[in-house]
Order: sequence, then structure tokens, then C-alpha cells
Amino acid sequence: MKRLRWQPIVVLLAAFWLLPITVWAQGGGGDQTIFGQSFTLPSGHTLDGNLAVFGGSATIEEKATVEGDIVIAGGSLDVAGRVDGDITLVGDNVTLRASAYVDNNVSVLGKTITRAPDAVV
Repeated sequence: MKRLRWQPIVVLLAAFWLLPITVWAQGGGGDQTIFGQSFTLPSGHTLDGNLAVFGGSATIEEKATVEGDIVIAGGSLDVAGRVDGDITLVGDNVTLRASAYVDNNVSVLGKTITRAPDAVV
């Protein structure tokens, strides 16, 4: 029963955090909003904007860069590249590989952050 009590709170917090990302994505630029699918930013590529993934997972490969914030709801995040903003995850795990570089904060509401000793936050 405890799990059921927390679900409405998690949904409200996710909506509070994710609503601004959805609005940014409608403004154009390089922002990406993904629903129900996984997203991979390949090595050597740059996402010039924010990334929001709902119901899917995201991977930022080594030598890839996100020049904005990342928000994941209902999935996981695996970072081996660079994130020039904040990471907010609701639901699952964040994995920061040895080559990961996050310029701001990492916040997880859900499971855990797995951080390699060489990862920079």
C-alpha cells in the first residue's frame, strides 16, 4: 500500500519538472521530446538543446554532447559523453560512465545513480 500512496506524488513532481521541457521543445531549435521510445546520441554528435524522454531510455555515447538539460520520466539514462546542463530522472537509474562529464546537477527520484570514479559532476 505504501507504493500506491507515493504514485500520485511522483506523477505530480514529474509533471512539475517536465512541463517546461515540453514547452521548450515546441519552440524549435535542437530540443528533442521523445515519447515511448529510446533515444541514443551517437559518438561525435551534439544535441543543441534540451532532451526529454517519456516512457523510454536514453544513451549519450562517449564524445557526444547535450548542450542543455536532460529529463527522463519512466526510463533510465546512460551517460558516457558530456551534458552541459542538469539531469533530472524520475523512475529508474542514471549510469555515469568513466568518460561522463555533467556540467551541473544530477537529480534522481526513483532508484539510484551509478557513478564511475572518473565521472565528473
